[in-house]
Amino acid sequence: MVQAQRQKVEFQERLDRIRRGAPNTLGHVYVGPVEEGVPSSRPKRSGPLAVIWALLVGTISYLLGHLLQFKAATMLEDAYPQMAAFWTGGGAFCIALLLIVLMLYRSRLSGLVPYLAAMVGVVFAVGLHQYLVESAPEFHASLYSDVYVQQVLGTALVAAPNN
Repeated sequence: MVQAQRQKVEFQERLDRIRRGAPNTLGHVYVGPVEEGVPSSRPKRSGPLAVIWALLVGTISYLLGHLLQFKAATMLEDAYPQMAAFWTGGGAFCIALLLIVLMLYRSRLSGLVPYLAAMVGVVFAVGLHQYLVESAPEFHASLYSDVYVQQVLGTALVAAPNN
């Protein structure tokens, strides 16, 4: 009860100050964009974890893009040979680039460093693909085809005759 009485008195004092035009009773409303100090709606993430994530995104994107490129080229090979040639030529890189842009955007990574790290991941994945096929040919034969795995293993033996 004492609390309610005190609130009524304070409210009445505030109304009296407003009627008199005392300080701290009138406010200004600014309409339009604020020029300085606007917080970003999407906070930028940076640091070593962002670079590691971008490397993984680049590596995974290329490996997935390579698999999708192989499947698309195989499906289009008989019906549309020109489209199959396009997919064989640069399809893996196109798919990888699209996946990189989408995944880095969703991860709220922006700037040059994450995209360069993702490209380093793609370069790493190009060499990693050869190693993965050599280490698990049966698994890759189930994903790709036996002929493709034999081609990759044949180029690996030619490239490194000492093994």
